[in-house]
Amino acid sequence: MADFACVCKVLDGSAEGTMLRDALPHAVAPCPAGETRHEFQVKIIDCVRRALADADEAAEAQAVAAREASEAARAQEAEAKLAAASAEEATGAAGADVKVKADALGLAKTEVREEEALHGATELDTQQVLQEHKEHDARKSEIEALLGLFDGAAAWGVDGAENITTFLTTMRAEKPLVAALPAALVLAPDARSQFDTLVVDSAKAVLQGSLTEAQAAVDAGAEAAKNAEAERLGAWAVLDCARERAASADAALSAAKAMLADAQSAQAAKGAEVVAAADRLQVALVQQALAEGKPSDIANAQQALERLVQGGTAQEATPPVAAQAPATPAVEKTSRDVSIAPVPMDLDAAASAGA
Repeated sequence: MADFACVCKVLDGSAEGTMLRDALPHAVAPCPAGETRHEFQVKIIDCVRRALADADEAAEAQAVAAREASEAARAQEAEAKLAAASAEEATGAAGADVKVKADALGLAKTEVREEEALHGATELDTQQVLQEHKEHDARKSEIEALLGLFDGAAAWGVDGAENITTFLTTMRAEKPLVAALPAALVLAPDARSQFDTLVVDSAKAVLQGSLTEAQAAVDAGAEAAKNAEAERLGAWAVLDCARERAASADAALSAAKAMLADAQSAQAAKGAEVVAAADRLQVALVQQALAEGKPSDIANAQQALERLVQGGTAQEATPPVAAQAPATPAVEKTSRDVSIAPVPMDLDAAASAGA
């Protein structure tokens, strides 16, 4: 029964497997003593042999194809691993680039803060210089107005004299001059005595000296204001450039981060491809193992068939004890022949059998 099952296992995969499997027990059944197998029994056995041979040929071809598929799957896995390694390297490079861009942005922001501080200090210095220049110009105008009082009737008034003496006092002029000036100023030029004229001229000389100093301060202040304004504009330009560099560094960092994200996605995809390729390789190896095992199964089936066939012929050479009994009537022989009648392989064989 084990040999029969072994043969049937292979026959089940053939086109005529069901028919051959059903007919095989009759074909290999032991023959009575002195008899040989029927022609149809021999044909069925030959058909089974051909079916097993065809199955062996197909199995060998499947084994070759399975080995080729395994090699192809192994090559695909190796290729996927190389691509994954390349993707990992690209991700590492993208990560390093992000770090470089982040460091550059940090430096750019530090530069912006420094330039903002410098610009703020420059702005304060400029405002101070401009304020001093404005004050010097106002002082010059004040002195010029006071000097104008000496040449007109306004000096003869009490208010004009008071303004001039106040200024002289702030200038720390000589007290006798400050004390004598109001009385001299209220007099008309032709009514002044020689002393009054001396007092007025001395006061004018003090104011003239102050005007000269004020003019020098205004001139110097104008130059300082011009330089301060240039420094302020320069500091603003430098700050603006620093801000532009920071903006560019920030944009570069964003682009680098986007590239890193793309690289990480690509690496993940390549990693998934490696897993899929490994799975395909495992499936291919299993299929290869199964395919390479089929020729052995078929060889076992061929050997089992021959044992079944030999078992039937051995029955001819060594008839059983029951064969020594009285001859069986002709009717029994006819009945036995019907029980082992082979299944026709085709219509021509069936027609011949009928004839």
